[in-house]
This record gives sequence, structure tokens and C-alpha cells, in this order.
Amino acid sequence: MNPRELYIGADLHERESQLAVFEKDGTLLFEKRLPTKTLRRFISSLPGTKHVGAESVGFIYPIYDELSGIQDCDVSVCNPNTIRERAKSKIKNDRVDARTVGDLLRTNYFPNLTCQTRVRGRNASSRKRE
Repeated sequence: MNPRELYIGADLHERESQLAVFEKDGTLLFEKRLPTKTLRRFISSLPGTKHVGAESVGFIYPIYDELSGIQDCDVSVCNPNTIRERAKSKIKNDRVDARTVGDLLRTNYFPNLTCQTRVRGRNASSRKRE
């Protein structure tokens, strides 16, 4: 029996986030809105291997680090403009965004960015005011 693989599209906000959870075959298992601070606990509770995709937001690094620490969890981040270009729907809301991210991740069309420490330091230092 193959271990279960879940594809989770996340539309992140500071207080609450919207999730869409898919199986590899495209079956939408469920959608859930939950407090962003409980993401790690919720995703950890899901069975099998988890692939989480999210659009880059100003507070992505702590969330990325937290979710990357979950066993059997792969986290991917993308540029929100790229998602908008690839979205089939012209409607844009949290639920549609989470579904789109999850579906692109599941079908291997997710435009992944790099969240490496070296890149973060360079970006942070370029934002400092002189």
C-alpha cells in the first residue's frame, strides 16, 4: 500500500488562513479556515506525506520555518503574481486562492521560490534604510 500524500494549498493572512487539502488524484478532501498560529499543529495532525504550497507574504519566513520543521512535510512558496497568471478562475478570494495553490502544487505546475537563509539575509539587508 502506498503512503498517503496530501497537497495543501494555503492562503495565508496574519490572523486566519484558508486551506484546501487535495489527494494526488485531484480529489478535494476538505477546505478549512483556521487561525494562522495553529497551522503547524493542524498540518502535523494530518496523516502521510504533506506538500504545502503558499503565496509569498511579508511574514512568510517564520511560517516557512515552522512548517518545514514538521516530519514528512515539504513546503513550497511562490510569487502571488505568478499564481494569478496561472489561475483558471477570474474570481479571486481566499478560498479560490487556496484551491488554486493546492491544485498547482498537486499537478507540479507550482512556480516555486527559494527560501534559503542566505537569500533572506541579502533581502533583509537591502531593505534597511540608511
